[in-house]
Amino acid sequence: MKTNQCPICSSDVIIDDESNEGDLVTCANCGNDLEIISLKPLQLARLSEEDELSKENEQNEN
Repeated sequence: MKTNQCPICSSDVIIDDESNEGDLVTCANCGNDLEIISLKPLQLARLSEEDELSKENEQNEN
C-alpha cells in the first residue's frame, strides 16, 4: 500500500497497490472524493462536482 497527502486536509490517504490512474479514493479524514491522477509520482486531485456526477453515472452503468 502507498500513502499520499489529501490535497484538501493534508491527512494521509491510503492507496491500494492495485489502484490505477483514474480510480477514486475517499479521504477518511475530510470525506472528499479524490482521483488518482498519476501513479509515478503518486498524485491525488479533488474531483469537481461535475466530475463526481460523471464518475458516479459511469459506475452505476457498469
